[in-house]
Parts: sequence; structure tokens; C-alpha cells
Amino acid sequence: MYSILAGLVSGLIAGFLSIAIASSIEAFTGDLMEEVLQLNSTQKAIVMKQVEAIMDKLYWVLPISTTIQMVLLTGLFGILHKHLIVSRNMKPLYSSIITGLSFIILIEIVPLLILEIMYHGVIGLMHKYIGIHMVLLPGILYTILLAVFTTKGPWREIAESKPKEY
Repeated sequence: MYSILAGLVSGLIAGFLSIAIASSIEAFTGDLMEEVLQLNSTQKAIVMKQVEAIMDKLYWVLPISTTIQMVLLTGLFGILHKHLIVSRNMKPLYSSIITGLSFIILIEIVPLLILEIMYHGVIGLMHKYIGIHMVLLPGILYTILLAVFTTKGPWREIAESKPKEY
């Protein structure tokens, strides 16, 4: 439950921040085609028209799609979180940190490294236009929120409320 809640909140925050960097994504795409894919100006113009058309349609869908993606992925990572607590007898805070770091490594860092191996220079362009911190933000937020939600505090009563009638 905490994993999905942390995914929901971090997905909402990351989704609305993706709207703020939408123009940077278009600039990143332009340089990506020029520097990494080495397309000529005619090909670049055609692709940029398509990218702009797609971004216009996706602009308002980004927060929703990012939130749904985070909820689904963090639901799966919640299984790991629960497994570490139950089977490995690990403290919830340590399990949260391991689960969050696993999310960051498997969902965010490994795909970036694969892109960098396939198309040298992608990470540099991402850092220039979008910022690596923005790419890693959903995972970092998820890790922090999961750690907070699994520690004792008033928020635990929301997820673990007792039924009113037995």
C-alpha cells in the first residue's frame, strides 16, 4: 500500500514537472537528431514537425500517463518491499531504501546507460536540456516518500486504519 501511495504522489509531481520541461524536450530532440543521429536539415525539419504535433497532443496527457506508469511500476516494486520485510525480516526503512534504489537503478539508470551505449552522447544532451536530475526525480521522490511512509508517523494511520465495526 505504501509503495503505491508513494508512486502516486511521486508520479503526480513528476508528471506536472514534465509539463514545465516540455519545451526543453523539443530542443533536446532537435539536437539529438543533429548531433547523435546525424540527420540532415530536411529530415530534421520533417521529424521536428512530427515531434511538435505529438507534443501538442501529449502536453496535457503527460501528468496522467506519468502517474499511471508510476503507480503500476511501484506496485510491482511494492512486492519487493513486502518480500524484504516479511521473508528477510528487514526493517521497513531499510527495505524502503533498497526498494527505491532498485527502482532507480533498474527503471532509470540502466535504460540511460543502454541509450548511451547505443547512441553515444545522449546523456550529455539530456543533461544539457533536461537535466539528469529531472530524469532521476521520480525514482528519488519514490524512495524518499516510501521511506517516510514506512516510518512511524500520523500518515501510518491513513493506510492502516482499523475498521469501525467488527
